[in-house]
Amino acid sequence: MFKKILNRAAGVSMALVLVAGVFAGCSDAFSASTDEAVNERAVFIEEGDRIYAVAESQPSDRLQFKLDLGSTSLSAGDEFTFYITYNKNNEFPTGTKLTVRDGTNSYAKWTTSLGEFGKNTGDSNKNGWYPVTVNVPDSYKGSTNQLGFTLTGPFVKGSVAAIKLISIAKTFKAESWKTFATDTQIRFVRNTKPDEFRVMPDASAVNPPEVSDPSVHVLRDAVVKNSSMITSTVNKDLTGCEIRFTGEWNQIKDKNYQKKLENLFYEYYPRILKRWGTENTHRVIYFKAGNFDFFAGASGNEIGINIDGANTSPEDIGYFAHELAHIVQGYNVDMNWFCEGMASYAGFRYFHWQHNDTLQPLYSKSQRIQTWTTYAPYGDCVPFFVYMDDKFPTYQKDGKKVLGLIDSIDQAAKNKTVRNVWNPDDPDTDLNRLVYKVTGGQYSTIEALRNQYLRECADGTWTFSGFADFKDNFLTQDVAGVNNTQQIAVKPISHASSAKNLSSLSLKENIFKGAKVVRSSGYIHDGEKDSFLVDGNTGSKWCARSGNVKDNTYAAHGAQHYILLDLGSEKNFDSYILHNTRSSEPSERNAVSWELLVSSDGKNFTSWDYQNGKNIDLGRFTPGS
Repeated sequence: MFKKILNRAAGVSMALVLVAGVFAGCSDAFSASTDEAVNERAVFIEEGDRIYAVAESQPSDRLQFKLDLGSTSLSAGDEFTFYITYNKNNEFPTGTKLTVRDGTNSYAKWTTSLGEFGKNTGDSNKNGWYPVTVNVPDSYKGSTNQLGFTLTGPFVKGSVAAIKLISIAKTFKAESWKTFATDTQIRFVRNTKPDEFRVMPDASAVNPPEVSDPSVHVLRDAVVKNSSMITSTVNKDLTGCEIRFTGEWNQIKDKNYQKKLENLFYEYYPRILKRWGTENTHRVIYFKAGNFDFFAGASGNEIGINIDGANTSPEDIGYFAHELAHIVQGYNVDMNWFCEGMASYAGFRYFHWQHNDTLQPLYSKSQRIQTWTTYAPYGDCVPFFVYMDDKFPTYQKDGKKVLGLIDSIDQAAKNKTVRNVWNPDDPDTDLNRLVYKVTGGQYSTIEALRNQYLRECADGTWTFSGFADFKDNFLTQDVAGVNNTQQIAVKPISHASSAKNLSSLSLKENIFKGAKVVRSSGYIHDGEKDSFLVDGNTGSKWCARSGNVKDNTYAAHGAQHYILLDLGSEKNFDSYILHNTRSSEPSERNAVSWELLVSSDGKNFTSWDYQNGKNIDLGRFTPGS
């Protein structure tokens, strides 16, 4: 993403924010990192005498801690004791095993297993905390002040594991209990290829956090939060729908994969069935896993999924919402771009935008939207469907439902009164006569409407801030068996004006050099760390893949990355220089939009400079003191 930021002296205050240790990679041996992308998250929180690790995504293999004991070290013959618990003092999943090892030198396993944490193994005097004692073998060479812990088990999304009250002494003595230093590493490891996390403690946390990543609500106010789709509850019997799994589901590695699909089905399908279904629409859906020559597809009342595809992307289940929409459509006419676009829109609105852990952002000014001119199907036309439902929605008048544009086209396709959606600029077609009627004569063709949509996106007169105020929300409310969810609403935010890019700028002092990274959205590998953004070396860089920001506080506003820096003390400055990737290497990875915010307390941030759509290799900006 960013290459470098350099600053010179002159006037804004930024005081101490949050300081914590530097986190590095830790594989099974707590050693080298990997080039794998960040696609799962964890949260670290220290509270008094204990440490929490929270799974924000589904860890399919194991949870690892690496704990720094500060000045205390361990050597051969030492004994240490600690307590461990799971999900606020609940029982560990049956089959959970714990391995403890040296965390810095030989990575020697001091025990390969401490038994299964199942039922009846807890210490009743500790209210669910399990006591563990480990002896360092006499054969151990050297000493270490870091411990590695690996918990292996069938953990679920939102799992919380905690360790407390560690005693490092020849004999167990309460006065020898130690708390942990904050220089701590946490990682969920998927199979044998670890994904890297950079997470910091939230000092305000008193209890194990809920699954909402408390560490990111710093620069912006949180948007509306709904519970996780994965844990949503539906009264299946009342929905009148049913999903049946067939095929080789035992070949899917993620053992919770079917459960996620089932939750999606029972919450999502009844909603789109109420909006677009008919009395003849299938209520029983068969979902087959097999070695198909396509990733996913729907026919009749059956959906197929390619086993290899499911194993490659176990977190990506949005395709299921898309295919279910095709079943509800049931078109038997030539409706390609509309058919695929509406299926993607249904998934976007009634799956992705119902819960914050599934949300997808919509960038109304993105280049992909501005260049969507061919009526290509699938995702790029989704914003146009959002626009149509916003401008020409289905509404109620005198107790009767009046169909909007999308619903009118859908009904006409089902009735075969619109047989195709081609020739978008020909007013003498079934489709465009319908467009003219529904829009009250404002637009004679779908092409005229699309051009208006592109203009409003470009000049900012139409923006998307969620579906909370859409007039057609009544269509999918009060669905039998399905709880109504509060529509996610994105509050408008104010940006600073954009400073002019200067042709030259002399640098007095780089006050960013040496700044500490408090937290960030991640990075690809150790050779492109986020700390390289401000190390003063234009030969290094911070690089991360797009879409690392999973929390909708940022993502819904269009952010793909964030980084929080602590300057250590109050600094004065008025300018900055940004070296984008292409300033020193051939690459297409320039950051094109960014915002710098400043704070004197780490809680209240003010936008200092906002640059949007500036694909430049080297930028010199003076936003002001």
